[in-house]
Amino acid sequence: MMKIQGKGDWITESELETTFKESNRLSRPILFDKRITGNGGTTAFLKLKVPNNECYILTVPNVAVAKEKESAYLQDPYRWADNEYRFIYADAIDKSVGMSESGQLPNFIVIVADSLVRYKETLMTFNVTRLLNDENHTTIYQSSFRAVLISYTQRLQNMFPDADIVNMTATPTLHSKVDVQYIPPTVKGFTIMEQQDRELSKKKMVEDYMNGENVVCFTNNVGVIQAFKKSLNKGNPILKARFVVGDSLMKSIVGLFQVEHCEDSNLTIVSSRGFEGIDVMYEDAIQYFFEDRSLGFDTHFAANLVQAFGRCRKGAKTYNYVRLQRSNKRTEVFKNGIDSEVNDFLKSNRSPEKMLSKNILKKPNNPESNKVKNIYLPYIHFTQNEEGEVSVEARSESIDIYKELRVGDKPFPQKEYKTFFSDRSIIIKTDESMTNRVRNNRRSLKLISKNLYANRELIEKQDLFGEKYRLPIRDFSQDKSVKVSTKYGGDGLNHSK
Repeated sequence: MMKIQGKGDWITESELETTFKESNRLSRPILFDKRITGNGGTTAFLKLKVPNNECYILTVPNVAVAKEKESAYLQDPYRWADNEYRFIYADAIDKSVGMSESGQLPNFIVIVADSLVRYKETLMTFNVTRLLNDENHTTIYQSSFRAVLISYTQRLQNMFPDADIVNMTATPTLHSKVDVQYIPPTVKGFTIMEQQDRELSKKKMVEDYMNGENVVCFTNNVGVIQAFKKSLNKGNPILKARFVVGDSLMKSIVGLFQVEHCEDSNLTIVSSRGFEGIDVMYEDAIQYFFEDRSLGFDTHFAANLVQAFGRCRKGAKTYNYVRLQRSNKRTEVFKNGIDSEVNDFLKSNRSPEKMLSKNILKKPNNPESNKVKNIYLPYIHFTQNEEGEVSVEARSESIDIYKELRVGDKPFPQKEYKTFFSDRSIIIKTDESMTNRVRNNRRSLKLISKNLYANRELIEKQDLFGEKYRLPIRDFSQDKSVKVSTKYGGDGLNHSK
């Protein structure tokens, strides 16, 4: 592994150039571990001057990262290189890869992974010589539910065979092989306080907020936000906060209570959508990261934890990790180890079509044997060569995620992450308090309707539900005991169709 000895707080253009030279030397994509969040890796890339007739591409896994880079450029375009930049994502100001009004083609493109596939044919006509894939850990983790990210590095290599490709992250996944590591002159670490009493942590978070402290709450669980709101004084009917959350979580929030997005609030609520790509500029922030490993959507990796805590660019006063263990052990699907069993399956006497079926014969050589669920399907994928021949290969990213999930289920901190935390000067302290879950209250349909109506301006502004969304309701015309209320904006008619 190559190591780059840093000379300052920020990665310089020349230091980043070294990673592309290493990719060129090895004639393959490499993984660059920059070790610290917010130390300017992507900024250094964006400042590089693109040679004539060449094109550089920065790919990012989600819109939040692309927006942050676009915002930084628009605030001060003169400190960047004299390139023709384009930012390509769903709501971008200019998402064209064609000529500008001045007749210039882009030579530096910042693009979200989904858009990269959409513009594939056009982009392949550009002379792409350097490509930086930012937040590589997210690309790997999200490949389990985003088909566009499956074997993403290989896909990039196939699209741009002559480009030097660097996968960059400050938090590599547990099983990733690092090729180049950045060694900062100093690493300002922090102490993570692990706690299991979610109820007590929620009370402390409310106290901090009410006392005027700058609070950041990281959670995917609407129950945490609901419990926080319930604990506030009754004189606070509206929860005012800076919300950096995904649409699905916001849809749940607006049905529970009235909210107001407030950029200058001393409370910032962040879901996994904002673990990368946002800056929180609080002074002396108090951070709370909530995780419940019994819930799939609320289960995270060490990389997610460190990335989230790195959002406070001025550091923080405390770093609270409120973690609930699984009450039962995760099912071990592969008794003899996932690597061995997937490899044996690929060697079995099955055609590619049968390997990729949802149900497979229990005994491949016996057509009369029972069919069973194909447990291998999430861990394999098909490839096709230039002659059109189809083959099936293992999905290494999915296999690594499977193994890392089970490591993460062990009591924190896990020995497997010892080097990971040590490299970042992160100290772990554990509060031995007993596990205590937050109790969530159910909300009636009447109260949900009231809250949705109260939040109608925010819902419309963010287009949370879209024009085609239809709320599933009971067929009131068949139930004479149900009365349709007009109190919160309804017209008293039965809209059951």
